[in-house]
Amino acid sequence: MATEGVLRAEFSYRPRTADALDALYVAHPRQRDKISGLLGVSIIGALLGVVAAIAGAAVPVWVTCLVVAALALVALGWWALAQCRGSVFSAGPAMVHVDDRGLLVRPAGAHGALVPWSSLRGWGETDRVIVLFSEERGGPLHVIPAAAVRSSESATAFRELLQWHLGKPKP
Repeated sequence: MATEGVLRAEFSYRPRTADALDALYVAHPRQRDKISGLLGVSIIGALLGVVAAIAGAAVPVWVTCLVVAALALVALGWWALAQCRGSVFSAGPAMVHVDDRGLLVRPAGAHGALVPWSSLRGWGETDRVIVLFSEERGGPLHVIPAAAVRSSESATAFRELLQWHLGKPKP
C-alpha cells in the first residue's frame, strides 16, 4: 500500500516444510530432474511396498521398498531444508514489513531482522511460494508462502518492490 508516495507492503506468514521443497525446485532449475527423480523413487517405492504387502509378498521385499521410499523422501527433505537453513523466514510465524530498505521480518516472540535488498540477488516463484535468493552463493533461500502475499492488501505493492529492487522473477 502506498503512503505519502512511498511504496510499502505488509503481510504475515506461517512457514511449512513443503514450501522448502517448492523453493528447491525454483532455486535449482538444472537439477529438477534429480528432484523429480527422488520424489518419484519415494512414490514408486511406497506404492510397490504397499502393493507387495497386500499381495502377501515376503516381509523383506515390501519392507525394502518402503525403506527405499522413506530414504528418498528423507534425502529430498533434508536437501530442501538445508537450503533454507539460516533464513529469517524459517524462524516461525512472522509479520513482514517491506519497503525500500528491505524486508523486516518479525517472528512471534522474537526480535525482528532486516533482510536488506542489497543482500538479495533475485527472486523466483511458483503458484505456492516466492523465493528470494541470497546474494551470497550457497546462502539461504528465503521462502515466502505465496498465499500469505496474495491474501494481504499490499500484494501489488510487494510485487512492485520485488521488481524494482530485484528485477523480473527468474524462471
